Amino acid sequence: MTLYTMSSTDHINQTELHDLILKAKERDQIAFGTLYDLFAAKIYRFISYKLPTREQAEDILQETFLKAWQALPKLTTEKIYFNAWLYTIARNLINDHYRILKRRPTPETIENHYDLASNDDPQTQAADTISRQQLHKALHDLPSLYRQVLELRFLQELSVEETAKILKKTVISVRVMQHRAIRKINQTFPKQD
Repeated sequence: MTLYTMSSTDHINQTELHDLILKAKERDQIAFGTLYDLFAAKIYRFISYKLPTREQAEDILQETFLKAWQALPKLTTEKIYFNAWLYTIARNLINDHYRILKRRPTPETIENHYDLASNDDPQTQAADTISRQQLHKALHDLPSLYRQVLELRFLQELSVEETAKILKKTVISVRVMQHRAIRKINQTFPKQD
């Protein structure tokens, strides 16, 4: 059994990433575990902004990586943006989640909207909650596609090319949507002197 280690998850080069993907395709669980370690936090952040509870976000994250594991043998690795592929899986699962909820509404309880106590620092939790509320407020009035472009570009720090691939749009259309979304936010929240 081989143990794969990276000096830093932010500094993995494309050759190392490609090698990990190829090994994971061959059902190397350690390589897949390393891929999980590299991408799980960003994918979770993407999911958590779209779902009301931490538990739902964690479930979708697990399902994303399960689907990725199942689909890896069929994945073509040439010209693949692996993280864009993971975001696409997560986005589809989120859409499925809401489609199911729409068909089968459930009664709302206060527990669905508040995270239970955790080991996190209370100041960090409060700052995260405030940031999340401000983000939702700022993005709420934008058209859905504009909101998705901003989330992928700035919250998930994806390139224009990766964003275009996830949204199945051209690079130019992503740039135009990003520009329009930022202009719309600037109109909504003018700069204060």
